Amino acid sequence: TGVVPRLNQKLNDLEIDFKIKDDVNKKIKTKPVGKNEIEGITFRDAQVEILKDVSGNARGVIHAAVGVGKSLVALGIFHQHKTLNPKCKILFIAHTIDLVVQAADQFKDHFKVGVWQGKKRTDGDIICATIQTAKAIGIEKLQKMFSVLVWDECFHENTWVETVNN
Repeated sequence: TGVVPRLNQKLNDLEIDFKIKDDVNKKIKTKPVGKNEIEGITFRDAQVEILKDVSGNARGVIHAAVGVGKSLVALGIFHQHKTLNPKCKILFIAHTIDLVVQAADQFKDHFKVGVWQGKKRTDGDIICATIQTAKAIGIEKLQKMFSVLVWDECFHENTWVETVNN
């Protein structure tokens, strides 16, 4: 699944020589989060399974129905990374300021959270920002600043493509 296999197939179909540098299968050191590992949160069984599935993967997409609690899963992912690397910085991107504020509010009881909106920026271990702000900063600079990127509702594909291309 994903864009890499489709790109690979298309380039092969067009008989174009290419090499894709990709770390889709790259593994990283993490520890799965248990059901009651984060104080004040009890993960549901489905959330624990998702966290086990994503544990150790450098990247991926979590596709789950509304109401599954993907934001809590994101919190579990943050916990995994902060447990092993307390100094890591995490960027949470959403496509609207309402989603940024909602996420920051949900994360603030567990981590120091900053919100970046345009030129207004507060610091934290987790930074919640809109795609527009991320785009203004630039992907290269963001890659140097953050160890982990979580993109809420990443199906807003055109925005991502524009951000990476610009």
